[in-house]
Amino acid sequence: MIAGREALAVIRDMLPDNHRDSAYRRYKDIVAALAAGRRLLEIGAGRRPLFTPEEIKARNIRYTANDIMQAELDRIPFPVATAVFDSCGEIPPECEGSFDVICSKMVQEHVGNGEKFYRNILRLLSNGGVALNFHPTLYCPPFLINRAFPEHVTRPVLRFFKPERNSGDIPKFPATYELCYSSSATANVINKIGFSAVHIFPFYHHEYFASIPGLRSLDEALSAWARRGDVRALSSYAYTVVIR
Repeated sequence: MIAGREALAVIRDMLPDNHRDSAYRRYKDIVAALAAGRRLLEIGAGRRPLFTPEEIKARNIRYTANDIMQAELDRIPFPVATAVFDSCGEIPPECEGSFDVICSKMVQEHVGNGEKFYRNILRLLSNGGVALNFHPTLYCPPFLINRAFPEHVTRPVLRFFKPERNSGDIPKFPATYELCYSSSATANVINKIGFSAVHIFPFYHHEYFASIPGLRSLDEALSAWARRGDVRALSSYAYTVVIR
């Protein structure tokens, strides 16, 4: 089993670079490496858990899917352990200290209170446990726009660029972007909650302007410049990794 401190080295070794494509492509493999033989909680798993039953069995992962809505978990197409609770609400007593690894993908930007989210993760983790949250970051332009405008404006815009983002396939939920930054200041805020270590891996570039040629070229140039200089205010995504 991978100890908490070793998790950072595993993540670094498995990431070829800090491009957005690498973040998406390697996320599942990284979680699998961290969770092999351990107790894993996926926060916000909803109807689409990260792993299949075959992958869970092959890695000997003791997997639990979490969501705030029972109806979402009911749509999982295979039997799996579930835990229904709000990651920013009250944690069931039986879940405290019960997980060696916690992961979430595109969940943190939707939570109502970022500090409560991480306080609950601290309570859920076993001693030495590790959590990896994969989330978008501000001040990336499309996420800044999503934050600035109301849902009735941003929902149809997102659906135009990504038709699969609809209530029947992949719903769009309101975004708050609580602690969704890749700065050292954000790491310090999270660290003060009580973790033994916090590390934020920033990633650059995004896919949202791909169908707008002029804007796409301008944004790609800006993202490439930010990536070369690790200008974290312009990162697009991040892995926020915390260790109890």
